[in-house]
Amino acid sequence: MNPVIFLDALATAPMLPQVAEIMRHALENQFEVPTGAYSGARRAREALALARHHCAEFLGVKREEVIFTNSGAEACNIALGGVDSWLRARGKTSVVVGAAEHPVVLLCARRLAERLGGECRLVPVNAKGRVSLSDLGGLLDDSVGLVAMQAANHEIGTVQDAVSAAVLAHDVDALFLCDATAAAGWLPLKECCAGADMTLYSSHRFGGPKGVGVLQVRSGIKLQPLLLGGSQENGLRPGALNLPAILGMGEVCRLHLGGLEEKVSGVRQWQLALHSFLCSAVPSLTLNGAEIGQARLPHNLHYWSEAVEGEALALMCDAQGVAIGAGPGCVISGEKLTPTMKALGWDRARARRSFWLGLHPRLSTQEVLGAATVIAQGIAKARSLSPTWQERVSPGNGV
Repeated sequence: MNPVIFLDALATAPMLPQVAEIMRHALENQFEVPTGAYSGARRAREALALARHHCAEFLGVKREEVIFTNSGAEACNIALGGVDSWLRARGKTSVVVGAAEHPVVLLCARRLAERLGGECRLVPVNAKGRVSLSDLGGLLDDSVGLVAMQAANHEIGTVQDAVSAAVLAHDVDALFLCDATAAAGWLPLKECCAGADMTLYSSHRFGGPKGVGVLQVRSGIKLQPLLLGGSQENGLRPGALNLPAILGMGEVCRLHLGGLEEKVSGVRQWQLALHSFLCSAVPSLTLNGAEIGQARLPHNLHYWSEAVEGEALALMCDAQGVAIGAGPGCVISGEKLTPTMKALGWDRARARRSFWLGLHPRLSTQEVLGAATVIAQGIAKARSLSPTWQERVSPGNGV
C-alpha cells in the first residue's frame, strides 16, 4: 500500500517523533501512579510536574492553574458544568457565546444558562466567520456571567480577537472562557488568549497524543466537580492519570515554545502555494473564511466547489492516496449542519459541496504539490460527470 498524503490536520495531526518516543519510554518504564511514597511514584510525580510546567508555559499561566483532562471537550464540560455556584453567588444568570463555536461549547453554554435560569445569547458572525466586537458588546449587561469565544474557528480557520472580547466580558464582571483547541500549536496562545479566566486546548491537532487535554482555571475561581471519588487534579477529575499521554502533551508544548515561528512560516508557504495552485487550476472555487494571512490559521484551507460533492471528492482523492476532509464535521446530534455552517447562513447543498485541507509540518513540498494535482484532477473528474456543470460550461454559457 502506498503511503497516504494526510491533509486532514484540522481534525487531527500525525504525532511528532519526539513525542512518540517520550510516550514509548513512559509506557515501558513509568507505569507507576504519582501518588505513592516509593521511588517510582516520586519519579512519576516529577515527570507530571514537568509536563504541567510545559503546558502552563505554553499558555502563559501559572502551573497550579493547569488541570489535565482527557480532551478539550471534557475540559469544556468541567468548566461550564462546574461554574454554576460561582456565578449564582454573584447574581449572574446569562451566558454569551459565539454562534460559530464548536458544538461542545454551544451545548455546555446552553445547559449552563438553563441551570442559571437565564439566557444563552449568540453573537453572530460575518461572512468570513468573524465576531464583531460591537455585536458582542451589545449583548452584554450585568446579568451576563460568562462569555465564551474561540481563539480561532475549528472549521474555516478565522482568527478571533479573543483578547478584546475578554476585556468586554470583564467590563460587566463576567468570566471569559477561550476555546483554543483549533489555535493551539498554530498561534501564540500567550498572546491570543491573554486575559482569559478559563482556557481549554488539547494536543492531538498539533503533533501530540489524543486522549489528553488541558483546562486552565484562573487562581481564585472555584469549580464544582462533575465526577466524584478522587482528589486528582484539584478534585475536578478523579481517577488515575494517563501519565504517558500527559507527558506526550507536555513534550509537544515544550517543542512549540521555541519552534512555533519557524513551523508556522514553513506551513504558511505551503498554504499559499496550495491555494494559488488550486485557484489557478480550478474555476469556481471559493475559499471559506478569512483571506490567507494573519486573520486565518496558517494550516487551514476550507473550500466550496460548485457542482462537486465534498465526500465524493474525498473518496476520489483517497483512491489516489490523498486524505482530505469533507462531510458534516462536528454537528449537534439531530442537525444536518455544523454550528459554523449555520452561523454563516449556508444551506445543506453548500455544506455538502465543501471540503477542507489541514496542513502539518510532517509533509514535504513534493507531497503538498502532488496532493494539489490530485485534488484538481478529482474536481475536474467530478464535474465531468455533472450535467449541471456541463450545461454551465457549454459554448455560450461560460464559467
